[in-house]
Amino acid sequence: MQQILSKAPPPASESPLNQSQPLISTFVLTREQIDELKEGLIAKSDGPPLHCSSFTVACAYAWICLIKSQENITGNSITEKNAHLLFSVDCRSRLQPPIPAGYFGNCLRPCFVEANLQELHLKGGVFTAAMGIGKAIKGLDEGVLQGAEGWFRKILSLVPNRPMSVGGSPRYRVYDVDFGWGRPVKVELPSIKHTPGTVSLAESRDQKGGIEIGVALPESEMHQFGLCFSNAKL
Repeated sequence: MQQILSKAPPPASESPLNQSQPLISTFVLTREQIDELKEGLIAKSDGPPLHCSSFTVACAYAWICLIKSQENITGNSITEKNAHLLFSVDCRSRLQPPIPAGYFGNCLRPCFVEANLQELHLKGGVFTAAMGIGKAIKGLDEGVLQGAEGWFRKILSLVPNRPMSVGGSPRYRVYDVDFGWGRPVKVELPSIKHTPGTVSLAESRDQKGGIEIGVALPESEMHQFGLCFSNAKL
């Protein structure tokens, strides 16, 4: 962990563009919106079947909104450099033989997605992002532990570029937790406030089949993220 933090970029507060403390906001993709995005992505795909899960759609949508919100504020021109996305994958069912679902232990691996930043910013960026995510997930079928000796080094090499990373999962069912005083009213992942580029995912409390996307950004970037979230196209 110390090695990762040592390679991280300076805190956002050191930049004159980010003097305000990050805000944490939650954006919701409803079941209907997710289905609409899935249908649009499948319609655009003319190759092999696209891995088009709700997780894929939510990550792709959030990734594009995050990229556009940061660029709109900084005014940086689009270059040919690549953007990166990191998320954890459950290895249990992908191992041979598979580990039982009741296994109580750490059985995760990082999944890496890389895409051209210019292509992500153009019309069709969500489709490009979803294709990259789907391809990365599909690639796990060839050996979920393949290249394990290089995972940590790869993470260290990406940290300075502030990749988008994903915390949480709709599968955790955090709103089903009840310690005797009822379901949670609101669930947030406060740690994203201290990790630039991290978003959190959870199932929607009030929208069956929906997904809550938690984001921590300075106020100006949060406003731009909200605009992108409302207007982003496939």
